[in-house]
Amino acid sequence: MPISASLVAFLTNVRAHRWPLAAAVALAALAWASNKMLGAADLSAPGSSVIALVAGMVISLGLGRTLSAGTVLTGTVLPIAIVLLGFGLDLRILGEGGIGIAGAGALAATAVTAFAVSVGAGRALGLSMPEAFALGAGGAVCGNSAVAAVSPALGLPGPRMGLVLAVINLLGLLTVLLVPLLARVLGLDASQAGLWAGASVHAVPQALAAGEAIGPEGLVLATAVKLSRVSLLVVVVPLAAVVGARLRAGDAAAPMRRSPLRGVPWFVPGFVAATLLGSYLLPSGATGALDEVGRLLMLPVLAGVGLAVKRAGLLSVGGSLALTGLIATVALMAVSLAAILTLAG
Repeated sequence: MPISASLVAFLTNVRAHRWPLAAAVALAALAWASNKMLGAADLSAPGSSVIALVAGMVISLGLGRTLSAGTVLTGTVLPIAIVLLGFGLDLRILGEGGIGIAGAGALAATAVTAFAVSVGAGRALGLSMPEAFALGAGGAVCGNSAVAAVSPALGLPGPRMGLVLAVINLLGLLTVLLVPLLARVLGLDASQAGLWAGASVHAVPQALAAGEAIGPEGLVLATAVKLSRVSLLVVVVPLAAVVGARLRAGDAAAPMRRSPLRGVPWFVPGFVAATLLGSYLLPSGATGALDEVGRLLMLPVLAGVGLAVKRAGLLSVGGSLALTGLIATVALMAVSLAAILTLAG
């Protein structure tokens, strides 16, 4: 489609959904301001992305109806945000993070376990492959950002993405409370507990909160391991594109008979290119600014996803999603702890 025609279609879509879009932007601004105020008051802040998502869900579920923004946010704004977030990843941390053999082992155990259990248990409980994959990505990598980054390539609809995000956030809260407590009960030292927090807590702010509760050494190690997990997005996003292409071809299990790059959305190579540029070529000031723009663009997307969540969808798959996520979370906590105790015990 010519650029002029695409622009006309986009503007037409914006006009047709102007009120839901206005609501999403307003909620995004409110979430950003609320998070800033909580931080300034030295209060625990869940993160502006969580606030935006929850605010949208409260409105949609409270009203009993959705406020759909069409494809403006998830089809246009989200891919742009994904590419910009790529500039914020630093692949060098995988070799320079100081996480050691135990941290690397826990990192690998977490990634493999989260995906294997999420897909296996999710499919057994009736979830679709996109739902199970997105749930695994959220647990294995970095919560909201990972779910949002893989969903478009998988073809996961906005309302379903909202349900996956809700489950990931609830489980992330559970892990941030449990890990420091269980670390004390099990008698882990600060380094072991910090590695465990970084390997098992879902979102970056939550992992840092768990590390801080453990102590200064725990915070440093939790940060290193967690940021290393975030870097796995450069693998997970292209993998989601390949899985999504297979699903669209109607045969997700069969070997690819065509190039795996066929049907890959444009933002996937864009994300990988942005990650490489941000890691090795661009100055940190530029990458930080681009990453911040991506995070700001993500806020109205998440608010819009929350506004599109349906009560019927929550009732139909919410239980299966929650149970799958809980099983996967317990499994990744247990396997990552076993790896840490084996390699650093």
